Amino acid sequence: MKQSTAVQAARGPELFEFDAYTSLARILPPDGEHVFVDAGSNVGTMAQRMLDRFPRATVHAFEPVAETFEKLRSRFAGSRSVVPVRAALGASDGEVDIRVNGCPGTSSVLASHERAIVYHGDNLRTRRVERVRVMSLDGWAHSAGIERVDFLKIDVQGYELEVLKGAERLLRSGVVAVYSEAQMTEIYEGAAMFSDIDLFLRGRGFELFQVLEIFSGGVERRTTCCDALWVRSDVLAAHVASLRAEAAPRAA
Repeated sequence: MKQSTAVQAARGPELFEFDAYTSLARILPPDGEHVFVDAGSNVGTMAQRMLDRFPRATVHAFEPVAETFEKLRSRFAGSRSVVPVRAALGASDGEVDIRVNGCPGTSSVLASHERAIVYHGDNLRTRRVERVRVMSLDGWAHSAGIERVDFLKIDVQGYELEVLKGAERLLRSGVVAVYSEAQMTEIYEGAAMFSDIDLFLRGRGFELFQVLEIFSGGVERRTTCCDALWVRSDVLAAHVASLRAEAAPRAA
């Protein structure tokens, strides 16, 4: 959930003393020349947090909404570390309509569900529609000559599973972790639910590692979505073994 002071969603307490990028820095070397993808970059807040933890990384930041993209591009003008790309991501290449909502950070390829208005008010009402380019991550990587992506962050307002479907090759060839928003109730029509994303990633060798934030809305404070981190199973097993080995002398 891209946050704004205008969004009427309650942000739940962070469930750990550190965020997803701190968790990732315990798994990936912080000084490595990693390749990251920020899908649904908005104005680049998360891209900057990635660089704060991984200063030698390259972040490919995808944002389809024209006005928001210009803010993203301006923010990182002259930077070699963040590469803004004006496009939506999905399962295949082409064009798609994106609904620009009252709060631009909630804009989506998918129409807002009636529940969205109940939980988030006018922030999720569509103000206009833009026709934008959509591409698959595998297609983009092939055309850009990128062989691997180490980390994939996805915040695309219910369209997360389509992004993952378009990244099959990358997921098989080096992605270490996926940090994704996941809907817990249908805020966008036809949105993938948390269980859909979890099953998809489990089927490709990833395990749920942490649910880092949860969000709720409405008078009943219903849980609407969460942000969660999945890690490749073999990498996670090695990470856990290392942590346990470090803890053993202290326990003794």
